[in-house]
Amino acid sequence: MTPSARLAAAIELLAGIEDALARHGPPADRLIERFFKQRRYAGSGDRRWIKEAVYRALRRRGELAARLKRVGLPVDARHLLLLSQWIERGPIEPEWFYGPHAVPAPDEESCAHLDTATQLALEKLPEAARFDLPELMLPGLKRRFGERLGEEMAAMAGRAPLDLRVLARHGGRED
Repeated sequence: MTPSARLAAAIELLAGIEDALARHGPPADRLIERFFKQRRYAGSGDRRWIKEAVYRALRRRGELAARLKRVGLPVDARHLLLLSQWIERGPIEPEWFYGPHAVPAPDEESCAHLDTATQLALEKLPEAARFDLPELMLPGLKRRFGERLGEEMAAMAGRAPLDLRVLARHGGRED
């Protein structure tokens, strides 16, 4: 897949997940599985790129949405993904919007707004957005963690670690 096709697929997938969230539909992992079953042509590298882009946007959705609102852009799958990619990889590359499967490129004004959104200080965003959690969870978490709330939320922000376990009767550590 070309970079533009990857981006278009990621936007389509994220839009489907956003829609499912709004109507209490199936979870993201099930939607991702269905999405790729219908697109067998996507290679493993393409699937990995699309999944990572979508999960990154979902993990940081609160922060991304607050940044988009602050600069006056709509909070939709396209802008969430573009902003996430801009923060992660730098300014938008023209190749993301070139080709038969490409999404339309943002206009100059939107690019300027996206650039402004990337430069907003995290401290200027609402507390719930900084921690990427729903507003209604904040009071309970503040009571639970107190002054350590920032540390605890930072620990939860990244990807989960992977633990491997081996049954001793099937093999040892050396196997």
